[in-house]
Amino acid sequence: MLMGLDPALAVSLRVGKEAAAKLAAIPDTEALRTADEALTHSDLDDDGEAVSFVVEKIERMVAIYREGVQPNFASVSVAELWAYCIAMAEVGSG
Repeated sequence: MLMGLDPALAVSLRVGKEAAAKLAAIPDTEALRTADEALTHSDLDDDGEAVSFVVEKIERMVAIYREGVQPNFASVSVAELWAYCIAMAEVGSG
């Protein structure tokens, strides 16, 4: 258990691990590498708008969790888990 979280109860983490294992089993072909390259560089022309949007959303969630609200760990998204961890780390260090 880390920071009061039981990873076995965080469904999103378990689903993520299962998906990562499935992806790791897929052979990496030249076509997949080319497609990956195109996808990972497709947002370079957005002037940081996408990143700003995500950062602002995470910051709003962190502020809520700092107030003592706890997410529903059975259905929480990875972004919410991240925000919760950030908030708990700040509370613990402050």
